[in-house]
Amino acid sequence: MNLKNALCLFAVASFLSNSVVAETLKVGVPTALTGDAAAFGQDIKNALTLANEELGHGKYELIFEDERCTNKDAASIAHKLIDIDKVKYALGFPCNGTLLATAPLYEKAGVLVITSSATSGDVVDIGKQIFRLFPSDTGCSRALQAFAGARNKKIAIITEQNEYPVMMERSFIAFNKASASPLEVKTFEFMHGSSDLRTIATKIRAQGFDAVFLNANTDASFINMVKQLGDQKLHADMYSAYLPGSKTVLDTLGSKVDNYMFCNLPVSDQLVTSRGKEMMQKFRVRFGEPQSGFPVVPMALESLRLLDVAVQSGENPAEFLRTATVQDGLIPPYSFDHGAIQGIRFEMQVVKNGKVEPLP
Repeated sequence: MNLKNALCLFAVASFLSNSVVAETLKVGVPTALTGDAAAFGQDIKNALTLANEELGHGKYELIFEDERCTNKDAASIAHKLIDIDKVKYALGFPCNGTLLATAPLYEKAGVLVITSSATSGDVVDIGKQIFRLFPSDTGCSRALQAFAGARNKKIAIITEQNEYPVMMERSFIAFNKASASPLEVKTFEFMHGSSDLRTIATKIRAQGFDAVFLNANTDASFINMVKQLGDQKLHADMYSAYLPGSKTVLDTLGSKVDNYMFCNLPVSDQLVTSRGKEMMQKFRVRFGEPQSGFPVVPMALESLRLLDVAVQSGENPAEFLRTATVQDGLIPPYSFDHGAIQGIRFEMQVVKNGKVEPLP
């Protein structure tokens, strides 16, 4: 064989080898690029794009799909990623409801899932290959109930009818019932897109509640609630989960959310390790400030780093994650129990003069 033929064969072999690698390293990314959840869905997309370049060295083919946090779109995307794109890995997942709706599809197909934002709420186990980097929202409702329970007597919960807020209401009530000094609780419901909360506000004011929990699903819903309830001049402590810290919310509402108290994970720069801070700085240089009210950017960055570690471990990636204690990530040390992250704690925060501060 002459040198020219040998080089040709080497080039063909390299092309075929690279094609196989590219096929095995496809990663599906269902996220929300439009709709009410687009702020944190776009944060997830940007973070994964950066992580693939900086941490994955570009070897992952990220297939972004807009699920809009609707179950119908999420199911259609899951079938596409599984049946057409033949992915073995999936990252992203902005919303609890769509994760729960599609988990059986990914689990049956043997797709390894690592979420950046979605949790399984109060559902303990949704699959042996599904790992949630964001702690269960039940930890958020527990922190909120404990704080309000020590401060208030009667709380009104205004819940948007969607899977995530309904779960938050359910878990808050469960923790309240188990408390040594439970709050008096009354719940009110509204449908997504409802534009008139005056009747609810009138009832809350008439019944003398000293606390209100605005239990919304997205920034857009929360903004609408704050505007309407503010017009009704309720004199009560105002509580929520996650959303008051959103840049979108703060930019839109300004001083209207001052003194709002809410459960959340530590803000991004306090949550990350020194290596994580470097990645957050690169994110800001490239994309500006994160839009989310909760730290989906660090979780999304870590999700791709973790996937890369698991893929390169030489073990079955899902089995590796089930037994690993992660010490060298972009966030503090953690492990998984039934796919749920362990080791990351919630805290209470407040908005003061347009900025988020931790509460003691």
